[in-house]
Amino acid sequence: MLRGAIIIGEKDPFYPKIEQLYALMVERGLDGKLVVEPGLGHKYPDEFEGKLNRAVDFVQGDTKRATR
Repeated sequence: MLRGAIIIGEKDPFYPKIEQLYALMVERGLDGKLVVEPGLGHKYPDEFEGKLNRAVDFVQGDTKRATR
């Protein structure tokens, strides 16, 4: 199964379009994960490395590591 993960700030100007993209991805059968960072604009979130690692683990199917 195809998987995809998106990390975005809730105040990012692209957020509405990303919500639409994510809905389309899931509608088309992609196992998706959308991580919305509260209060964040178009910037990297705090602790980005860990969040990115969890997103990659999710995409690779490593569910035990993806939930850390």
